[in-house]
Amino acid sequence: MDSKQYNAIKQIMNNPELADEMEKVDPGIKAQMAGYLLNPWLPVGVARKVLMAIIALAGILLPVVSGNKWFYLLLLISLSFSPRAMGEFLRLYGKIRAARSHD
Repeated sequence: MDSKQYNAIKQIMNNPELADEMEKVDPGIKAQMAGYLLNPWLPVGVARKVLMAIIALAGILLPVVSGNKWFYLLLLISLSFSPRAMGEFLRLYGKIRAARSHD
C-alpha cells in the first residue's frame, strides 16, 4: 500500500460521519479498511522506514560490538514501527482479554 492509499483510508476512518455512511452501504467496510491499514509489514513513509532500519541495525550490531543485552529491546522497538506486527500483537492481546473476561 502506498502512502496515498494509506492517507485516503486514514482520512475516511478519522471522519466518523463518512465512515458511518459507508458502513450503512456496505456493512463491515470499516473493519476491512482497518485491516488494510494494519496489513503492511513496513511502515508508511520514508522517514519511518529509515528510523525503523536504524533502530533494527543498532539492535543487531550492538550485541556484536559490545556484548550488551539491549538487542532484544531494540528489536521490539523496531517492530513497533510495523503496522502488521502491531496488528498481530493487538489481535493476540484482544483474544487474551476476551478469554479472561469469559472466565
